[in-house]
Amino acid sequence: MWGQAKSIYRTYPPSSCEEDLESNTLQSLGSIPLPMMRKFATHSQWFMDAYKHGLSGRQAVWAEKKYRGHQVLLLNILEELEKEGIV
Repeated sequence: MWGQAKSIYRTYPPSSCEEDLESNTLQSLGSIPLPMMRKFATHSQWFMDAYKHGLSGRQAVWAEKKYRGHQVLLLNILEELEKEGIV
């Protein structure tokens, strides 16, 4: 979400006035729709669950693609990763 807000922030004209900077920051954050915020939060939660299960970053990406519809990882995820050769 922060990357999206920064992208929007960069579209505003540069300024060194503190009030303008604060206003642009609040407008940037406020312009991100709630469904998009929820999507970012869900994605982050998914990766936190993968890391909690001991997966590396590469393994977490693979698991996210394979188990996209699931809310959490399967308990035997490490066995699945070994079968696929992503250990």
